[in-house]
Amino acid sequence: MKLPFKDWLTVAAVAVLTLVCAGPASAEIAVLASGQTLALKGHRAIDGDRIDLQLRNGGDVTCDKTLIETILPDEG
Repeated sequence: MKLPFKDWLTVAAVAVLTLVCAGPASAEIAVLASGQTLALKGHRAIDGDRIDLQLRNGGDVTCDKTLIETILPDEG
């Protein structure tokens, strides 16, 4: 079954809007002072000495910033 040209335009417009509106996915790796790592969706500083870590698989952890060695972008 062939789609009319206007239907192809609609399909193409929806595809372009989906790609544009999706935005870049971001992920991070938190390296703890103990050497262990946590997969993160994101993080934010709160209350001066504390940090909120949004876990990639859901939930979040709030801890003292001194427990975090560094936060790196997850390239994989």
